[in-house]
Amino acid sequence: MEKYRLRRFVERLIDMGEVEIHDEPVPLTGLGAIIERTEKAVLFKNAGPERAEIVAKTAASRKRSDRRIRNHRRKTLRRYFKRLANPKPVVEIPSGDAPVHTVQITGKDVGSHQAAVLSAPRL
Repeated sequence: MEKYRLRRFVERLIDMGEVEIHDEPVPLTGLGAIIERTEKAVLFKNAGPERAEIVAKTAASRKRSDRRIRNHRRKTLRRYFKRLANPKPVVEIPSGDAPVHTVQITGKDVGSHQAAVLSAPRL
């Protein structure tokens, strides 16, 4: 399962030169402008007040989408339909074991700016 993790995919995109990396702190209100002004995928290492890692536009180009499927362009469509015809079984993970539940903030401690960032897994 490790090879299918988002982190591995982002590392492959970095190796391909397809990712613009921002190590500096970026406020959540500044993410959109940075994302929109590049054709590359974007990795923020210190986003928002939580300094979360956020990645955007990983599938925003055919080259990156093809890489995600791990095949050459001419084989992508054939592989896509083959996978569609042979779906993998659904795997259920108990709520207590789910990575998105490692940080739980409830009640008055939750702010609207925290919900989206805290529910995203760290890269």
